[in-house]
Amino acid sequence: MNQLPSHTLEDFEANLRQLEVRLREAGAVVVFQTYYAMLPEVGPEFANYMAVVRQVAHSTGARLIDQFAWFTGWQRSDLSTYRRIMRDGAHLKPLGNALFGTLAGRTFGLWGPVVPAELPTNDYLPAPERHGAPSRNLVLP
Repeated sequence: MNQLPSHTLEDFEANLRQLEVRLREAGAVVVFQTYYAMLPEVGPEFANYMAVVRQVAHSTGARLIDQFAWFTGWQRSDLSTYRRIMRDGAHLKPLGNALFGTLAGRTFGLWGPVVPAELPTNDYLPAPERHGAPSRNLVLP
């Protein structure tokens, strides 16, 4: 999803539920992941779609990597620094993509790249899980 969805929230939810069933029936461990936070000028609608991802994960018992919560917290607390990882209102620069991947990887016990010191994100990134098991949910401030 690289732009605001053109379908309704109801269609989006139905599609996620169908995806969850197909993956579960195929024997996969289903992990949903929310997206990063877009810049405020894009508008607030995107948050509604991320809430649907959370709701579907919770109601189906799927795992959830809640990137949106982490990125939104950072964006709200330090918008000027957050803008440095964004290419435009809706897309990440390579460093932002590295952070996105790092958060996902740390959920599964992997270490990510070293983040440049001028971006104080290492203070906020979670440590990998200690026992090799993925986190049920990654929800950060």
